[in-house]
Amino acid sequence: MNFLPKIHTYFSMSTITAISCPEKIKRPYLSIIRHLLKDEYQILSSEYKIKSEPKDIRTKKYYFIKKIDDR
Repeated sequence: MNFLPKIHTYFSMSTITAISCPEKIKRPYLSIIRHLLKDEYQILSSEYKIKSEPKDIRTKKYYFIKKIDDR
């Protein structure tokens, strides 16, 4: 989040929800990363459960797959 001024110099900030409304997003840094990488990477996510006492933790795993240019 400390890099926001530098990111702003190179990218449009109005389309990134994590910057315009960070209070609505649980992990704004992840939203920014996904937005910046979406042109070059296919981003997949899957549910992930971590066994913990007294309650299991539900979260997501993200996979970043480099897109291949098929020209």
